Amino acid sequence: ESAVYEWVPSAGAFNRTGVLANERDPGSGNRRYASRVTTFVLGGRAYCFASYFSDRSTTSVSSVLYQWLPSASSFRHHQSFPTNGAADASLATASTGEIFLSVA
Repeated sequence: ESAVYEWVPSAGAFNRTGVLANERDPGSGNRRYASRVTTFVLGGRAYCFASYFSDRSTTSVSSVLYQWLPSASSFRHHQSFPTNGAADASLATASTGEIFLSVA
């Protein structure tokens, strides 16, 4: 599992607030592990993109976008992306305001 920590100003420290579950890939059914996590805020909402490289049997696994749910104090599965050996992701905003998520 990949742990999620939240900054608590009054404590001056991070407290563990949740995890990103090592979900099973829908295609293979095998457990997958995040190789890189990218976080960003869109429209006032926090997101976390987990780049999944493999499930230990294939690199053809889905990577996952999680959305922070304040009421649950946790990230929840929001959207899956078919990827092949994803090692990283980056967010870019064009001058037109369009937002792109690039996965490599």
